[in-house]
Amino acid sequence: MKIVLTTCLGILLCCIGLQAQNNFQFSRVWNFGAGTNYTVPAGKVLKIESVNFNSPTLNTTYSSCYINCPGCGSSSGVSCTYDVPPVFAIDQNIYSSVDNFLYVGSGGSCSVCPTTRQVSFNASGINIAVPIWLGEGKNLKINGNGVFISALEFNLVP
Repeated sequence: MKIVLTTCLGILLCCIGLQAQNNFQFSRVWNFGAGTNYTVPAGKVLKIESVNFNSPTLNTTYSSCYINCPGCGSSSGVSCTYDVPPVFAIDQNIYSSVDNFLYVGSGGSCSVCPTTRQVSFNASGINIAVPIWLGEGKNLKINGNGVFISALEFNLVP
């Protein structure tokens, strides 16, 4: 009985001594879309509540090309490649399933490669468990159109 009482008293004293380092104070609601490059400011945390997709697309820019048959004239094929940024990134998690390669079936020079192209992003295989908490200094970036992220921002109050 003495051991049980001593153990309970020790646990009680330990729990009284524990205290959270910070409390959260609601700051604002964020709705992020294409073009977002948000870094959580000092003294704040971000709670991502939802990630939604509406026919997401991504604009890519021409990078280089390869002429498959240089001596074949206009009947040769050209392979065009594009710089493809991630469709979106949450902290260190990058989401991108867009291919950076486009095959152009005819044309004997790289001039057949479009300077930009819009490609679709297949979001059907992406399952993101929310909420996602981001601490100060963490980054959220959305390059693709049709990607929407809703979040709550909180102040850290000592």
